[in-house]
Amino acid sequence: MNNWLQNIKGQITELATEVLNDATEEGQVSTTSELQIEKKKSTECERLYLVEKSKCEALEKKLVEMEEQLYSVNIENDAVKEKFMAIVSDRDEMIKKLEREMERLKFHQENQEGTFHNIELDSDSTSREEGELSSQISKLKEKHENEISAILSVHNSNVKQLKEDYEKRIEQLETWNASNLIEQPSAEKDENLLADVNLLKSDIALLKAEIDGKNAEIEEIKQERDNLRQQIEEINEETRRNEKLLLTGSEEFKPSSDSESAASNNADWEKMGKDEIEVEGVSSSTTTTSETKDSSTSDGKYLRSERRQRGGRVEMMEQSIQTEHFTPEEDIQINQLKDEMSHLLEQIGQLKEQISLEELNKEQILLEKEQVFEQLSNKEKELKHLKDVLDQWEKNIEEENE
Repeated sequence: MNNWLQNIKGQITELATEVLNDATEEGQVSTTSELQIEKKKSTECERLYLVEKSKCEALEKKLVEMEEQLYSVNIENDAVKEKFMAIVSDRDEMIKKLEREMERLKFHQENQEGTFHNIELDSDSTSREEGELSSQISKLKEKHENEISAILSVHNSNVKQLKEDYEKRIEQLETWNASNLIEQPSAEKDENLLADVNLLKSDIALLKAEIDGKNAEIEEIKQERDNLRQQIEEINEETRRNEKLLLTGSEEFKPSSDSESAASNNADWEKMGKDEIEVEGVSSSTTTTSETKDSSTSDGKYLRSERRQRGGRVEMMEQSIQTEHFTPEEDIQINQLKDEMSHLLEQIGQLKEQISLEELNKEQILLEKEQVFEQLSNKEKELKHLKDVLDQWEKNIEEENE
């Protein structure tokens, strides 16, 4: 701006010297001609002043429009953040619900297993199962905490990087304004600013479309998860009904001479339950955060071990039932119940694997959503920078008018 003013002053002085030289050469310049020249100069200055004033008004209008756009973008960002926090809270509730369901299923299985009098289970296998369940719960908790901490660290690093980029951008624009403000006409600057604004609008529209698509994918995943949970509940109810039928059939046709062995088995079951509770407390207190690195692989191992343990239980139930004597019709019914139970257990394992896959997909979608948030923040910084450029341009025009 100072260089531009100095150039204008130099041009005015050159014109004045030329006029004076012409006047001295001719020697007959009248006062009226000088007044006319000065009037022309004043009218030209007024015209330039009006042109610059109209440009300032247009820039003020653009500034107001860009402020409105920035406000709308901020509102949209707040809405997206609220949705993200709602997703995180839903996930916390889902983890708590799964923990409660796991405890309920464990308690139900313990109660039903206590009614089978001739099943002999090893205490080491039961304690191992309880330890795996408690470690699985702790892994899920630690995984969730690590995800939250990772999201926060990524957000902080992104904010820091954006600040550094913003400062560098300001320095570059200051140098650019100092070097190119005189050379570049105002019309070209306005066109460049409008082009930048249009590009930012198109980028914001694309980001909005991506966010809508991610939200739709999240809704679909939630719906599939609810359907899988409903199927698991139905399968669990069927297994409970089949186990009750199997229990009633075994109790009706059981010989009366087994009462003493039933009492001893009940005592053994009570002792095993106490041991399981003690083992669960010890294993839950000894879990550490180092186990969260391979949570996805441990989920698959847990599901496979759970299926093997359930299959072992079914085999032991079959062995205990084979020791008793039933009629052929009762044997057929018991075999049908055993087939149904094994089929239902396989379905439960498959559904749990599907749930784990859905969780992995959900994590991927959350990461993509974080990238979209980062792009939105970059666009906000660019809008803010354009606003600063317009403010600087307005200040320069005001200084020039003064």
